[in-house]
Amino acid sequence: MERRLAMYTLVKRTDIPIIQSLLDLDLYKLTMGQFIWKNHQDVQVTYALTNRHADRVAIARLVDIGKLKEELAHVRTLRLTEEEKKYLLGVGCFTKEYVDFLATLTLPEVMVKHDGDQYAITATGPWKTAVYWETIILAVVNELIGKGRAGEVTDLYLDHGRVLLEKKIQRLRTTPQLAFVEFGTRRRFSFAWQKELIARLTQELPAQLAGTSNVHLAMRNNIKPVGTFAHEMTMVYAALAPQEQEERIRESHKQFLDAWWQMYGEPYSIALTDTWSADFFFETFTKKQALLWKGLRHDSGNPFVWGEKFLAFYHAHGIDPKEKTMLFSDGLDIEIMQKLYKRFAPYAKVAYGWGTNLTNDVWVPATSIVVKVVEVNGVATVKLSDNLAKAMGPKNLVKEYAKIFRHPGAPWERCAY
Repeated sequence: MERRLAMYTLVKRTDIPIIQSLLDLDLYKLTMGQFIWKNHQDVQVTYALTNRHADRVAIARLVDIGKLKEELAHVRTLRLTEEEKKYLLGVGCFTKEYVDFLATLTLPEVMVKHDGDQYAITATGPWKTAVYWETIILAVVNELIGKGRAGEVTDLYLDHGRVLLEKKIQRLRTTPQLAFVEFGTRRRFSFAWQKELIARLTQELPAQLAGTSNVHLAMRNNIKPVGTFAHEMTMVYAALAPQEQEERIRESHKQFLDAWWQMYGEPYSIALTDTWSADFFFETFTKKQALLWKGLRHDSGNPFVWGEKFLAFYHAHGIDPKEKTMLFSDGLDIEIMQKLYKRFAPYAKVAYGWGTNLTNDVWVPATSIVVKVVEVNGVATVKLSDNLAKAMGPKNLVKEYAKIFRHPGAPWERCAY
């Protein structure tokens, strides 16, 4: 590697902010944001970053705290441009009143403190304004981690990423029916790399790139922005329920799904199944919902096992699964996607949200970081998942919620991403 570095011309780049647009986030932050703005004006929340790879990635050793604070403070100065407001109104699901609210939005302050070799990163405030921080914080932290690792040889990392991207493109061409959405904002190596990558995919695989979760890059590349909602919605709804009433906590899941359908209907009706476990979801998702909603998303646990449950669920309700979308979004690579396509494409509409392995496959393994709501109106939140390594919340509450939602138990599988 030293020989390669000696041959490489180092170019010092102008230091520009990582986040340059308020739309440099995932679409589901805006669809959820509008839902929250309309229905939950008074809810107070705290978001926090968790490093699932804390035992091997010391973020505080790689990222300067001053630079991190500077980047996050800059985000709070951003405002929508007239072009961006016009674009959002053209997406089709956002009202003028909501876009006007976004145009005046100032995000709540993010607190950053040392926590050993990690940083404690939190944002507290009204849910209607704090909701937008999730993918922004992740993109900022991950890019600074990348810079901390790459130092002045960032271009060498990207050169390696371009070689790997070319191999991905060639492999994807062997399965031309396989379509995917770029889902990599939260753990991209850098904004510049995600921008370059999407432009390349748009040119090379226009029939297979079905869109991107990143609203800014969707606008710039004239491709479809894609997203519905994240785990935080059902987590927050459960925390808002009376905590002494187990049935009300269970019912909160359906309460949210019904409210979401009432607001958005079929166009944004891909339901996430694993907040409390796929078994709970398939047990409680009604036939009426199954007929109305256009599909379901897998985000933890064995995707093949989940796919079989998906098919069995629709068959049990007398619904042809070929009319429904199964969206896979957990730790995907091309080999897994091709195997899933071969197994399930004859029986359902198979789609993929392809993230970290696409936008952060440059040199070293990506860091599995997440930002979740950890407190709602003073009540701690819980997420169970179909992989216990992704479970979140105080241990006593995780145990209690596992009983409430009749969690079947799940293997603990280290999170690759």
